[in-house]
Amino acid sequence: MKGKYKLEYQLLGVSGLILIILGLTWLKDGEKMDPPLRKRIIIDLTTIALFWIVFEFWHFSSSRAYENEVNWIINGSLAFFGARMIQLICQVNPMFQELVNYLKSKNGKTDSFENESTEENK
Repeated sequence: MKGKYKLEYQLLGVSGLILIILGLTWLKDGEKMDPPLRKRIIIDLTTIALFWIVFEFWHFSSSRAYENEVNWIINGSLAFFGARMIQLICQVNPMFQELVNYLKSKNGKTDSFENESTEENK
C-alpha cells in the first residue's frame, strides 16, 4: 500500500477516534461535560480539520521532506487517541469498574496483611 493511502486511512482512524471519544465523554458526563458539549464539538472538529490540513499540505507539496514528521504525528495521534478511548471505555463500562474495585480491595487486604506482618516482626 502506498504511503499516501496508508496515511489517509490512519487519518480517518484518528478522526473516528476523536468522534468516538466525544461520544463516550458525553455518555460518561452528560450535561456535566467540561467544556460543555457545544464547545467540545467545536474543539474536536477544529482538531480534526487541523490534522487534515497538515496532511493535505504534505500531500500537495512537491517535496517529501516532511514525510517522516507527518507520519510520526499521525501515528502518535492514533496511539494517544486510542489509549484515551480505552480509558473512557473502562470508566463507562460497569464491568471494568467492578474489576478495578475488586483489584483495589484485594490490594488493600494485601497491604493490611503486610502491615500486620511488619508490626509482628518488631
